[in-house]
Amino acid sequence: MKALLFAAALTASTASMAEELRIFNWLEYIPDEVIQQFEEEYDAKVIYDTYDAAEKMETQMLTGASGYDLVFPGSSNLGRLIDSGALEKVDTSKLTNIGNIEPEFMQMLRDIGDKDNQYAVPYLWGTNIIGYNQAQVKAATGKDALTSWDDIFSVESMKALEQCGVAMMDSPTEIMPLILFHLGLDPYSTKAADYKKAEEFMAELRPYIRYFNSSQFVEDLANGEICAVIGWSGSLFIAQSIAKGTNNGNDIRMAMPEEGTMVWFDNMAIPKGAPHKELAEKFINFILRPEVIAIASNSIGYANPNSKATPLVNEEIKSNPAMYIPEEDMKKLFAQESLSLRTEKIRTRAWTNIKTNR
Repeated sequence: MKALLFAAALTASTASMAEELRIFNWLEYIPDEVIQQFEEEYDAKVIYDTYDAAEKMETQMLTGASGYDLVFPGSSNLGRLIDSGALEKVDTSKLTNIGNIEPEFMQMLRDIGDKDNQYAVPYLWGTNIIGYNQAQVKAATGKDALTSWDDIFSVESMKALEQCGVAMMDSPTEIMPLILFHLGLDPYSTKAADYKKAEEFMAELRPYIRYFNSSQFVEDLANGEICAVIGWSGSLFIAQSIAKGTNNGNDIRMAMPEEGTMVWFDNMAIPKGAPHKELAEKFINFILRPEVIAIASNSIGYANPNSKATPLVNEEIKSNPAMYIPEEDMKKLFAQESLSLRTEKIRTRAWTNIKTNR
């Protein structure tokens, strides 16, 4: 009996000694299977906290002393976090799998502020595109497909789609560049006048938008509660998968507008003063394994920048031109960029005015 009690106590003690890795990330953005595999292999315990907007993560990082070991900044705010000193340099000498990342993505990191590839490592990437219910859109508009930004950003289209429901993500980072792009303006303009033009343009469309939310649209599109949305490519893939999996009769489709759209990528980075920096670097290197990042792509529906992982990605994902984008369409994309804090405030104020229809 004493031996059994001792063994139980030893097991409990060993479990309690497992090193903790505190991650701050989007909801369900790392599959449980991946986390469990890492915990078992490295005798670690992952604490996974979430945010629902990139702005919230950035604010948390800028306050300092977050207590987190790993965060996932996007291309929209990575540069500002680096400039503000909110991130630690990653010891890339410990990343034996870093060579799996396609060179173009390392270059994109340099272009948005990580000049020497010292602060971040690419995780997943995607685009902001149109998701729609084919039958409902056909009934409302007479069109077989939504293929252009004109199908969303026009009063005529929005009036027709209002009956079946149109939604947009609730994020100036994700939507405002698309509005400016549609208007023929610089998607990352620094001019207050351009954001005023966006406000005035959207004032005519606002009455026909059912809601702004960055998560609700997935279930609603899948279940036929809305018929069109501007959303992340991976989230739309999940909506499509839900509809197929439940066999509910909703034909959910994804379309990259013919004019082009914004491409973004999320990255792994270590906050300043992270308590477990070395464990965070082990996690980054773990994610860089082709078989691990392929699990993420197959589970979440986003493309990854790991060249060796492509053969392991499900065919329905890598053959989908809205997700693994053909080379000719890549030329139509514009990269997500960071804005100065001053311009970010102007953009956020304009976005608030659009939502409240002031």
